[in-house]
Parts: sequence; C-alpha cells; structure tokens
Amino acid sequence: MSKRIGPIAAACIRGADMNARRRRLHVLGVAITAVLIGAASTYGESHSGAAPSPWVAPLQRVETALASQNVSAAEEAWHEAHRAALGSRQRWDGLIEVGEASLRIGEVANRRQAAQATARRLYLAALFRARQQGALDGVLRTAEAFAALGDREAVTQCLHVARHVAERTRDPQARARIEAFRAPWGGESIQTATFTWDPLLLHFPDESVGP
Repeated sequence: MSKRIGPIAAACIRGADMNARRRRLHVLGVAITAVLIGAASTYGESHSGAAPSPWVAPLQRVETALASQNVSAAEEAWHEAHRAALGSRQRWDGLIEVGEASLRIGEVANRRQAAQATARRLYLAALFRARQQGALDGVLRTAEAFAALGDREAVTQCLHVARHVAERTRDPQARARIEAFRAPWGGESIQTATFTWDPLLLHFPDESVGP
C-alpha cells in the first residue's frame, strides 16, 4: 500500500529534482566549455606557429654545452637538431639555424674548415627548399647566411634564385627587396658572376647534407 505524499513534500521533491537538473546542466556546460577552450588552444598553437620547432630545444642544448666548453655534448645535441631540421621537409629555416650552430661548434672545437663545409651544405639545402616553395624570405635569409661566410659566389647564386622567385610570385615589393640586398655587394658584378657548384646538389640537397 503506497503512502500518500502531501503537497508540501511534493513541492520539495519537485524542487530537488529541478536543482539536480540544474546541477547536471551546469556540469555539462562546464565540460563543453573546457573542451572548446582546449580545441581553440590546440588550433591556435598549430596555426599560429606557437609550438616550438623540433630543432629549437636541441639547439638550446648546443648553446648550453658550448658555454661550458663541452664539445661532445654540443655535437650530440647538434646531431639531434640536424635530424629534426632535415625531417621537417617543408621548412628552410631549421637548416640555416643548424648550419649556424655548426659554425659555433667549429669555433669552440677549433674545426672551422669542416664546420664551414657543413654549414654550406645546409645552406644550399635551405636555398633549394626556399626556391621550391617560392619563399623569397628564405632565399634572402640563405643569402645572408652565405654572406656571413664571405662566400660571394653563393650570394650571387642566391640572388639569381631570388629574381626567379620574384618573377614567379609577382610580388610588387620583391624586386625592391632584392635590389636593397644586392646593392652592398656591387650590382653589376653580382648580376654577371657565374656559379660553379655541382648542380646535382640542387636535385638531392637533403641527401647531400651531413655533419
């Protein structure tokens, strides 16, 4: 035999049910908001470039090791950065950064000539990638890297590539940027100089780059 519930008790039960539903909706709303915030954060990192490039951390370890004159630790970290830069096949900037790190290791280890050869191969690979992508920034950044080595012939080639990239992209500001970079090197000599590197390296840059 069921018990009859009075009006006050019934009202209390209805109120408790409503409160329980409100709490469930609140919890659900908080969960949905958290998911949306997490998704927005992930989207922002992947599309704004906020996530660090894979070679950044090992290059930081290179600098830390060099500060304490630990060449073997610097070389170990450099090889990790080198693999990461080669593996990021759509990026030219990592190749340049790793090449510059090679020069710093060469200075500390007193192996400048070998370090410069490695840097040149990495810069050439960066030039190839930038040319393939039509990235004028990459071509000119590579030219700067070669200029720091005092390699006039390589700077010449970079500027030839830059002109072709500018013609392809039809960027109205591109020619002015190239001319501004070219001027300190002597305009006419840069235009008429020839380039004598092995052209096969332009077809297989990554396989030609090593420590």
